[in-house]
Amino acid sequence: MKVDQTVNRAIDKRLVKQNQLREKLHNPSGKLSASKLGDPVQWQILHTLGVPKKELDAYTLRKFERGNDVEAWLVDFVPALVGKQLFLQYREVVGYADCVVDTTEDYDFKVGVVPMEIKSVTNANYKWIKNGSGPKDNHALQAAFYGLAMGAENALLSYVASDDYRVKCFVIEVADYQERIDQAIDCYNENRLVWEQDGLIPVFKPIEKWQENLKYNQYPDFVGLSSEEAGNKARQLLEEVKKNGF
Repeated sequence: MKVDQTVNRAIDKRLVKQNQLREKLHNPSGKLSASKLGDPVQWQILHTLGVPKKELDAYTLRKFERGNDVEAWLVDFVPALVGKQLFLQYREVVGYADCVVDTTEDYDFKVGVVPMEIKSVTNANYKWIKNGSGPKDNHALQAAFYGLAMGAENALLSYVASDDYRVKCFVIEVADYQERIDQAIDCYNENRLVWEQDGLIPVFKPIEKWQENLKYNQYPDFVGLSSEEAGNKARQLLEEVKKNGF
């Protein structure tokens, strides 16, 4: 028996090229995204400036593709669907809610018309969430942001297991997260102003434990740099992006 790796190579090559093109063509709006509210402020600033992130490998890109497929599958099964990919904004922070649903009839908790954020997770992570750990903090922040932007008191956060499509849906109370959302936006705005006035980038300070791991750091070359060093490196990388015509 022989094993032919042609299909695997073709998939890897296409996914990497697609991601490289997507990154090159990305035109940063300069606005903070709802999905970044739980990120370290250094990552937030670098992202909105358009500083290139660490290139993702083919394995990670495959996982993202799987996650996108699973999340799209769940949207098609969500009851009382009102809309999909709704653009929302609050205090100049922007984002797209995966979908909006009307909970007044089919849902266990009648909380009106609310946004639903969907997250695909591995079966192992789903078990961890299902056994009482609750939703991940950055995911809850994002869902609550969409509720806040819609003027709703609640939001839904649904986890779907990528292996067998089990779903666990949390009802998020927006008021529990509003102060933290405002604090995160204030912190971003303050550091963005420092960049614009003094050309400084905040030092890397992780918010969650996993962010300390360089394997998962979006900007590993900035770890350990002072604000001045990080600012200089950011300008250098932005100049390279500009020079390359993107």
